[in-house]
Amino acid sequence: MPDNQASQFDRLPPHSIEAEMCLIASMMLDKDVVDEVVQLVNRDSFFQADHQILFDAMIDLRQHGREIDALIPAH
Repeated sequence: MPDNQASQFDRLPPHSIEAEMCLIASMMLDKDVVDEVVQLVNRDSFFQADHQILFDAMIDLRQHGREIDALIPAH
């Protein structure tokens, strides 16, 4: 039985990089989507680390009243 338990840790959790990319892009294109998304997912919902970073940055911008778009000025 230990072999079966060990093999479970060799598998990746279910994820879809394409779905993550679409969600991030949707948040960039429509500011109202951000408010809906945060009710459904959090940073741990993303498998890809760079998507977690983008998600966190967009949430931080939104909380500080800054606009979210594909080009974010550094102020």
